[in-house]
Amino acid sequence: MTDYTDHSYWIYPFTDQYIVGSQQVKDRLTALGVESHKIKPTGIPVRSKFVNTQSRERLAKKYNLHSTLFTLLVMGGGEGFIGKGLSTFHALEEISSPIQIIIVCGRNMKLKHQLEELLSNSKHHILLLGYSENVNELMELSDLMISKPGGVTTSEAMAMELPLMIYRPLPGQEEDNANFLVKSELAILAKNDEDLIGKIESVMKDRTPLNTMKQRARQYHSKTSAIDALEEIIRTIDQVKEQENAFILMGMRPSI
Repeated sequence: MTDYTDHSYWIYPFTDQYIVGSQQVKDRLTALGVESHKIKPTGIPVRSKFVNTQSRERLAKKYNLHSTLFTLLVMGGGEGFIGKGLSTFHALEEISSPIQIIIVCGRNMKLKHQLEELLSNSKHHILLLGYSENVNELMELSDLMISKPGGVTTSEAMAMELPLMIYRPLPGQEEDNANFLVKSELAILAKNDEDLIGKIESVMKDRTPLNTMKQRARQYHSKTSAIDALEEIIRTIDQVKEQENAFILMGMRPSI
């Protein structure tokens, strides 16, 4: 389960094992009637490249960026918040000091072209990208990421110890994830453009909230989540096979 919340439609009577992102999700599933031994909180698995760090200075040269300038990573793609209007990018010009902004548009080339025109005279240093296979490198270069609170992207950021600012989450899973992350001091919530700019300005002046989020991410996210999840899957498969073999030896057909 790649969210930090639960939902009853995830619960099925013949499920052998639930692998979840946090102890909180396990507790909530248990409260909904799932047997505790069937739930393993491994953390949300991420690819190994989000665990292995690289030199920020070397990556800055690769992307033609300044290694010490405050850098904002905006993730959202065509389906995220940056695909729903360009007002936020007008608002980013209100940030008082020039910064670096990395914007990932995903496969939405129309949006990328619109932003190329819109931001051509920006006072900020803009790196505008489409689809990227190297999001881990972009995270390594950044001081703060603005994104929707999707479970996998959030977990990748936490693995990179990258502070997160959640922007206008949608009701439902997004809002539940946002509430969990903010309550756990893993993210900051911005409700509108004015709030967004104000909070960016605030953390630029005082890095304490960013340092707190880094520390919390270090404590919260397991570097071995993918391995732990894999081991749990293998253990469950072996256990089910043993049960099936026991039924066969007793001359019984396993119930499916």
